[in-house]
Amino acid sequence: MKLSVIMSAYDSQKTVAQAIESILAQTFGDFEFIIIDDGSKDNTADIIKDYQTRDKRIAFLRQENLGLTKSLNIGIRSAKGEYVARQDADDISLPERFKYQVELLDKNREIGFTGCSCEIIDDEGKFFDFVCIYNRPEKIMRNLRHNNIFCHGSMMFRRSLLERVSGYREFFKYSQDYDLYLRLIELSLPGSVNKILYRERATLPESISIKNIDLQAAYADLAKKCYKSRLLKKDDTYILNEDVLNATSKIYRDDSVLPFMESLASIKLNDTKKARAAIRPYLPPFRMNKYKLYLLWFFSYMPLFMREAIFKAKNRARKAKMALKLNYD
Repeated sequence: MKLSVIMSAYDSQKTVAQAIESILAQTFGDFEFIIIDDGSKDNTADIIKDYQTRDKRIAFLRQENLGLTKSLNIGIRSAKGEYVARQDADDISLPERFKYQVELLDKNREIGFTGCSCEIIDDEGKFFDFVCIYNRPEKIMRNLRHNNIFCHGSMMFRRSLLERVSGYREFFKYSQDYDLYLRLIELSLPGSVNKILYRERATLPESISIKNIDLQAAYADLAKKCYKSRLLKKDDTYILNEDVLNATSKIYRDDSVLPFMESLASIKLNDTKKARAAIRPYLPPFRMNKYKLYLLWFFSYMPLFMREAIFKAKNRARKAKMALKLNYD
């Protein structure tokens, strides 16, 4: 078997059917689809079971709630394919995603894992932003040393490489993918298909990504510290402890990034009172490095038609920029 696809789902009844259908509609068909229900309390499991009866490629695993990291490792241990692809339960893979990613890995033995360019969509599936990544391994490596540039659900790996690093490290509740990439680039090159092949859903303002941004940032910071420690030929496990994590998390918790994102998300939902309440405590004392908060405060008082016009103009600009980048490579 060429490919194993792994998806973990938790209380995803609103989106899991669309995610499953996007995988079953792939033009590349030589895959098994391992779906793990991570202790869902809604109808997620019933929806998955229904699809399993219709397509023999689906392997369905149920378990108590263990979290994403442990669930993915269970999926990796169950995988039989030469390659392992990820899929998130609230995202969408476009029909030719597997075809292009398998081709890239088949033709480039030095590349151990690959992503692709992605659209970011909102709850209703409308375009929100994009992530464009060129297939330039050395540049991707340089960027990864500073930031996580990939959409986790868009990734495909050589299974042999995942097994060499023992999959995801279960200390990482968040940013487990970033820690994995930083360990993989010590053994192989990263790649990317410069085509929009994946749609990642940003469920603002209630998403885990926003509510736990301080923890996500702290875990990502730990992943970078571990990477630097390994470069110095030191054991990095001493960094992986709760004291270091809590100290790092406090630094990010005191930042204004989270209230800014919460406020912006509320403005998008036309709840300007909630938007202003989110950033009000962070406005004084006046500092120039908080100019984005001040602009957002002013923006929240604009008439609705002006705010909508600005959002539409920004979306048009993003789409134009995306088209230019995709045609560049």
